[in-house]
Amino acid sequence: MNKEKMDNKDINLKHGYIFLTSILLVLFAISLSVEIYLKGGFDSVIDAVETQISEGTNDSNEAEPTIELVSLKDGYKTKESSITVVAKTEKQNKAWINGQEVAVNEEGIFELQIDLIIGTNEVLIEVENSNDASKSLAFSIIREEEEKEETKQEDKQEQPKTEIPKVEPKPETPKPVTPTEPIQPEPNPITGLKLSCSITNTQPLVGQSVSLDCSIKDQNNNPVNGATGNATMNWQSGQASYNFPSSSSGSTRISFTVPEGNIGSISGVVRISKDGLTVTSNFSIIVK
Repeated sequence: MNKEKMDNKDINLKHGYIFLTSILLVLFAISLSVEIYLKGGFDSVIDAVETQISEGTNDSNEAEPTIELVSLKDGYKTKESSITVVAKTEKQNKAWINGQEVAVNEEGIFELQIDLIIGTNEVLIEVENSNDASKSLAFSIIREEEEKEETKQEDKQEQPKTEIPKVEPKPETPKPVTPTEPIQPEPNPITGLKLSCSITNTQPLVGQSVSLDCSIKDQNNNPVNGATGNATMNWQSGQASYNFPSSSSGSTRISFTVPEGNIGSISGVVRISKDGLTVTSNFSIIVK
């Protein structure tokens, strides 16, 4: 009887060991599965991030270049015979204006002065980056014909008749009569102004001097004296105005220094007045 109890106890111990071993194996398998899952998920995230970064880099390298007009806009109107086209792109790109290759500076600015005909002038800007990706921008500039003003005819002025006083006949010789001087006609009035300006330094550095030389003529292309005006600069640090001295022999000049805190394209406008007439001209400089 005692032997049978001992045998049953041994069997129960063996069953207990087997059950415990089974539980440990199950726990080990679960732990191993979780570890493999976590490792696989983490590696997948890393692969996905690396793939995204790689695709982003490729997209950036293959992106098309940009073009931005700095000084003009489509449909710009002027009466000048030439104008400077200023645009901007990435500094490492190549650029062409109307088929002529132009240099791109460190700020990505490039420019070209083009001649204008009366009417619509088509302008084509093209850029290309190192990956042969290109972009173009077409716009038009309209040159207007200057209005022709008819020269006013002067009214013919009759010279006043000189009355010779009656002289009583005397034995003496009569005094000679002094003839009256004819009245000089008045000069033609100014009915129109023409303005042309040139810049001595179109790409100055901060602190350098820039000069504006302007020529003023009337409707008959005669030099105008005594005209006054000013030049307004739209600095990034604030707007400033510079007064021209009164014109002499149809010419006047001002000089100004580029202030601190300005870089890139700076626009300005010149206004000249005479006898109630005013004429304007736009211009721009590139501060390096």
